[in-house]
Amino acid sequence: MREENAISTFEISGEELTLAQKTDCGGDSPRDFNIVDKHLIVCNEKSGNVSVFSMRNGLVDHRVEKISIKNALSCV
Repeated sequence: MREENAISTFEISGEELTLAQKTDCGGDSPRDFNIVDKHLIVCNEKSGNVSVFSMRNGLVDHRVEKISIKNALSCV
């Protein structure tokens, strides 16, 4: 949800979807995100930064880096 500046993680069990975790995105207006190996990378459009989080067992563990980037629109 972009209004909340958070990344939500869900668990899937059969046809059920359950909120497992909600994590602050580390900036303003998360525009794009990618999972690379054991890291979640979030590009925050309005704050012009990229936040890198470590992941464990499919959940966000903690932020390991915050990088300022002009025009952080896409992590691609």
